[in-house]
Amino acid sequence: MFTNTSGSVHLCLSVLTLAVLTLVVGCGGESLPRDRVPVSGSVKIGNNYVDHATIVFIPVEPEDGPSASAVIEKGLFALSEDRGPLEGKLRAEIHPIGIELKEMAAQVAEGKVSHIFETEIPEKYQKHSQLLTVEAIVGETNEYEFVLDSE
Repeated sequence: MFTNTSGSVHLCLSVLTLAVLTLVVGCGGESLPRDRVPVSGSVKIGNNYVDHATIVFIPVEPEDGPSASAVIEKGLFALSEDRGPLEGKLRAEIHPIGIELKEMAAQVAEGKVSHIFETEIPEKYQKHSQLLTVEAIVGETNEYEFVLDSE
């Protein structure tokens, strides 16, 4: 009545081992070359706080690792340590956030000039900008104030 189960036991142990290894490797999180750091601060164009924009921190020295981004609301941004950029020299890019299509259609219907972005950010501060650089240090506050030219 009993059959050879050593093959079945071996298969079950193999599947169980694979499942455990998958959980261990998967739960370890991403492997990063350096520690992430919290960052916060403000962004102004002239004397006016920027609203409805995005700030992106990109590693410069060294260049390895992911970028980190945050929404700028009422001039302020913040990233906690678990979502912040990697320590080291970073460049910052500021990007506008587009307005909702419904809002744009309403402005056009009223005969108002419609803008695509809620806040106009000068292009020189956007993609591939080298104008804004900071040093992010583990254990430090890493609070920055960016004041942009309006041109």
